[in-house]
Amino acid sequence: MVYARLGTIFRGDAWGNNPQPLVEMADLETWSFSKGLLATAHGRILTVLDLARGAAQTLNIPLEGEVLDVHLLWGETGKGLLYLAVLGDTSSPIGQGVALYAINVQDDSPLARASLKNTSGALLLRYDDSSQRVMLIPFGADDRLRSLLTYDLLGGQAVSEVAISGQGEAALSPEGRWLLTTSYDEAQKRQSLLATEVSAQRGPETLLQNPPQTHSATPLWSPDGQSIAYLLRDGLYEYESTRGLGLWIFDMVRREAQQVLDVSSPLATLVGWTPDGAYIIGYQRDERGAGFYFAVRPDGGGYRILSLDAEAILLGWMASSAFSIPTLSLDPWPARFAGTVGDPSALAQRVAEYINAHREDSLEAICERLRGYMSEAGWEVPLGQPSLLRLKEDLVIAGLPPLTLYALEGGTAYPLTSGQIVLDARLQGDELGLIAGVIGASAVQPSFALLRRGEAGWQVIWAPQGQRDWVATDGEVRFAGEGLGTLQVRGTSFGLENDVFQECHVCLHRLFVATWVRQGDAYVRQSRLPAGAPLAEAYWEMTERTPYAVLDEALRRMRHGQTIEDLVADPAVVAQVRQLGLLAPEVRLIAEREEGEAVYFSRVEGAPRYVAHVRDGKLAEVRLLGP
Repeated sequence: MVYARLGTIFRGDAWGNNPQPLVEMADLETWSFSKGLLATAHGRILTVLDLARGAAQTLNIPLEGEVLDVHLLWGETGKGLLYLAVLGDTSSPIGQGVALYAINVQDDSPLARASLKNTSGALLLRYDDSSQRVMLIPFGADDRLRSLLTYDLLGGQAVSEVAISGQGEAALSPEGRWLLTTSYDEAQKRQSLLATEVSAQRGPETLLQNPPQTHSATPLWSPDGQSIAYLLRDGLYEYESTRGLGLWIFDMVRREAQQVLDVSSPLATLVGWTPDGAYIIGYQRDERGAGFYFAVRPDGGGYRILSLDAEAILLGWMASSAFSIPTLSLDPWPARFAGTVGDPSALAQRVAEYINAHREDSLEAICERLRGYMSEAGWEVPLGQPSLLRLKEDLVIAGLPPLTLYALEGGTAYPLTSGQIVLDARLQGDELGLIAGVIGASAVQPSFALLRRGEAGWQVIWAPQGQRDWVATDGEVRFAGEGLGTLQVRGTSFGLENDVFQECHVCLHRLFVATWVRQGDAYVRQSRLPAGAPLAEAYWEMTERTPYAVLDEALRRMRHGQTIEDLVADPAVVAQVRQLGLLAPEVRLIAEREEGEAVYFSRVEGAPRYVAHVRDGKLAEVRLLGP
């Protein structure tokens, strides 16, 4: 017997006694087990375990679109595994589609792949990995079962279709002859078990009618296909049941049912038959509510309680081996990250857990592994992410997809503010100064936020949004001195309004430098200007006096009739500029390059071209260049 408990796979004797651990840290969100082969899936991440050999392999299924649900089914020979994914599909009227992917587990090669359009999902019943055909029931808009398809994965089409009826559960007999379904008669308040002979050209037949106001649950075919075990419960529907009415066996030859065990719990379930068909395994609760597994023969004899505890998940049986099987230790993180796709908060929490579990590793190594996990899971990981900065042993600032910064502390993620990468951060008591960045076309665009930790987590108490003289475009923000008292901010004029020069991304720009000092819970730029001074004066106060900046400011003031004595070396320069037509408000210029103290520029339309000379921080000459 093979079973899972709290993430570890165990193998015991036929009844689970004397268990031996086989695999540590296995995750069974979606799984399929057959003769010692265990497949598990989380999104696109598929893990295949050969428990008999102690071998494991992990695959990333190449699918496009968001994976909404996954189902697995082993082939008849055990060489092929069928992976079914329900995908988000915006081109479909129902917004979903189904992808089928068959894999040769011996060499990881694809055997076949196909897709089902306009289908919200499908119930996998049988997979013939020698012919690459699968029997399945496609789901429609409701829970009614209408057709059983035999689908050719190689040809990408259904080769046969059998009309069926029923609702809810469906079970295919081991040899594939009969499909068992259930139907409800609302008028008579009765449920019936139906059987459809797959190869016959007729509709389903009624095997039995349950007593009024009762229903059968978890029907299971015996390995030889001659019997069906099921639980009977009161109430026509699952949610109505308050007590169980026993374990029953339906004989397909005699077409009659017989109760073999009193099972009173409405939460009981059947798990499976033993491979030889000698026993039925079930799960129920005692009068105190404690869960336990049991085994009973189909004639009602041989009842025994198994040693499995209530948290165990019975997977099945595998052949015994006289040899010691090595314990596998799987990396659980690919599957854990696969479950976060489409949920940034879940991703951040998973990253926090990973970093907390690997405190001794360098952030460089952690960052590389995290990027791999996220990419394999299907996340689009932007350049520079994940971005990690450790402030304390148990506090890491992280930039994670799509565009959010988090504080990762003690295995928990706390959202901070928007940003792609962490440039710098300082922690002072319960206050955090955070310099973040977004990678643009040719530069990192920095931002800043001051946060404070309170009962509700980290809250932004100041950010420069709305501060018209905060200019950090294509620049940088740095902490100055100790603590969080002073910031140095550098930026360019790209993107700012300019009524003289058109400043494209590759053109010359003005450079701004400013010091911002904290006052209470805000930062204020150090300035000698009076309150309410024009924005152009604030820009000029911050401007580095490059030749281009002097030329721009001089022409701007000339056009607005403002004083220029501090910007021109000779009053005759004004006459030169006016004679060249550069003061007309409709004239737009482009600065091409600086060479020493010379600035070469032209009109937007390309001609004529000019050169200006700046000496000792003042405009000394502007003249027209020849052709």
